[in-house]
Amino acid sequence: MFDIRAHSFYYYIVSDPKLPGNLYDVLEVSPRARKQVIKAAYKALIKEYHPDNDKGNTRITKALNQAKAVLLDEQRRKQYDRKYNKLEGVIIGDFRVLERIAEGGFGKTYKGEHLLLGTPVCIKHGLKISPQDEELLMEEARAIWDLRHFGIPAIRDIVKLEDGSLALIMSYIPGPTLEKIIKKNKKGLNEWLHPDLVGVYFPFKEYSMETIEIQKGLSVSSVKLFSFELKISLTFGSLRRDYFQTVSNSSWANEGYLVTLKIDDDSTLMDEIRRLNNAFGIGVIKLNAQNLYESEILFPAKEKAEIDWDTVNRLEKENVVFREFLKNLSEDIKLGKVKSSYDEFYTPEKLEKFIREKKIITK
Repeated sequence: MFDIRAHSFYYYIVSDPKLPGNLYDVLEVSPRARKQVIKAAYKALIKEYHPDNDKGNTRITKALNQAKAVLLDEQRRKQYDRKYNKLEGVIIGDFRVLERIAEGGFGKTYKGEHLLLGTPVCIKHGLKISPQDEELLMEEARAIWDLRHFGIPAIRDIVKLEDGSLALIMSYIPGPTLEKIIKKNKKGLNEWLHPDLVGVYFPFKEYSMETIEIQKGLSVSSVKLFSFELKISLTFGSLRRDYFQTVSNSSWANEGYLVTLKIDDDSTLMDEIRRLNNAFGIGVIKLNAQNLYESEILFPAKEKAEIDWDTVNRLEKENVVFREFLKNLSEDIKLGKVKSSYDEFYTPEKLEKFIREKKIITK
């Protein structure tokens, strides 16, 4: 019987005996796959292609072992990704990639040029993204396709590469590099990293201990993390900065919210928030300081199944309060009940006193 997967593996190994093609393809996982997924994929494939089996193939098992050794080692995986994922010099559609200029959660951003015109473009390569994030990238393209603004890149094209990843081609807007921005204003950088308020939902009261234990065994968690960015007011002029600051500061959480005391009664503003909410998933809460129970969620956040662990790790290193939050969170998850001390929930009377003392409202 012809086994297409065995032939595919054979192709990888023969084409390069030292490096069997794309290691992620060898294990049939996404470049964004977590360690648990990689381990599970390796376990299933090594069992299928072990030399002791009828379908056994030593070449395939060798490739699987090499892929596992690299991708489960954090440092080796980073080195491999940097080497394998280079696009410099590659032709994408009508554009040539020139140099990498940035890197983020979606992948890498390059400066490129049009093959005929020689005009510069910005190429956003969404290599290390999940299907959910790929849809988010598509939504971003749809959201700003017809948008024309001097400070916002215009969409030129969107291309699907041979490996299935997406490349978003945008207009190139010259400006200082991230390194120069950091050197100029390190304090400003933290405004786009540290959330104002964090929250956690524990399922302990809703699920029995047996259900929680089964979740642990299946490596599934119903604990949800929340991030909140707080603003005094929200206007059409401040919306983009405030919204994308919330996007940046909430990348680590399951849900992120932009919370404001005042919001302009403007239909254009509401339409723009709705469009951004559809594209990026950040919710908006209108806070009523005089009567908190009359606060409302204007736009609910879209829940993210995966958390940006790189950002969690960075926050833990740089923010002692967040580190303590994670420590308490970890202990309570292990115990299966809330025993740690979190910030106090004020009574309405105590909260009203706090609001007036801090001059959040003056009446």
